[in-house]
Amino acid sequence: MPQELNKKKFRYLVLKSLDDGKQSRLNNIGIDLDRRDQLLMEMQQEGLIRGLTSTKDRAVGRPEITLRGEEYLNDNSKLKTAYDTAKEIRDWIPFLYR
Repeated sequence: MPQELNKKKFRYLVLKSLDDGKQSRLNNIGIDLDRRDQLLMEMQQEGLIRGLTSTKDRAVGRPEITLRGEEYLNDNSKLKTAYDTAKEIRDWIPFLYR
């Protein structure tokens, strides 16, 4: 998996895509299909998504976000907003971080 896309970012991206109704984004995540399918099946086992079946070659089906997935997305959205706000404040007041 590329350095810029770790598991947490992958989960957030998948859940956000499903929540926005843009499932087609899952095909353009930027990782190989085997790794993507493995991570999607892990997410299903964790109860974040449902609707997939694992075949010999691929994870098939139409994934849907679960209530637990919505909670995960909501929790991480708040953290992302707090992080972005802190980063913006840091940029406004650079002398505090010298």
